[in-house]
Amino acid sequence: MRTPMSIHKERRNFPRIQLRANAELETAAGRWPVQLVDLSFSGALVACSLPFPPSRSETVTLHINLNQDHPILMRGHLVHSNGSYLGLECSPTGVDQRASLRKLFSHKNNATLG
Repeated sequence: MRTPMSIHKERRNFPRIQLRANAELETAAGRWPVQLVDLSFSGALVACSLPFPPSRSETVTLHINLNQDHPILMRGHLVHSNGSYLGLECSPTGVDQRASLRKLFSHKNNATLG
């Protein structure tokens, strides 16, 4: 028997890593604390325990706080929500952010393989 999830064709072009980390979502209206669930170069899944008001068209910035001095910043928009989970389509905001993300992926992949 097929379920809706088994029929759904995977559309992701970038690998995802599971990563539990504190983060924040920022909009023009303010910031909300979130918990990062998984991450790719083109998106993220976060859990938010507080009501999150932005519409799908509103720009959001995800601040991933792995290193207090330099959070990884990704900018994009909300693409879906399911309960407290928010799916974001977003990308690093610059060359340094992309390099930090690559380093994080490399570290996570090496830790998984080793």
